[in-house]
Amino acid sequence: MRQTELFPIIIDQEYIDDYVWFQSNLRYQKNIRMILILRINRYKRMYQKCKGYEGTNVSEIELMGTKKGILNAMESDKKLLIKTEDCIENAQNIINDCCNSVLLSSNY
Repeated sequence: MRQTELFPIIIDQEYIDDYVWFQSNLRYQKNIRMILILRINRYKRMYQKCKGYEGTNVSEIELMGTKKGILNAMESDKKLLIKTEDCIENAQNIINDCCNSVLLSSNY
């Protein structure tokens, strides 16, 4: 159901649809950001725990492989976090531009 009366300033339904889609996308990207931050922090704790096993009866080769895997996963998530931050910034800019362009084109 399309309800333009909820957005009296926005006349065109296309603007409403775009606005709602970008708001939904923004919420999704913020959730992804939170998940990535939690995962990176978990990887840091795992890495510290592995460092605690150095000098024990745990195989050094296995320990090195595990630490390398953790570092690779953490680096991958950090890169993804940067891309997610860019997506969040872009979505916020588009939402602001959409609202500003509608406000400028209206008589309100």
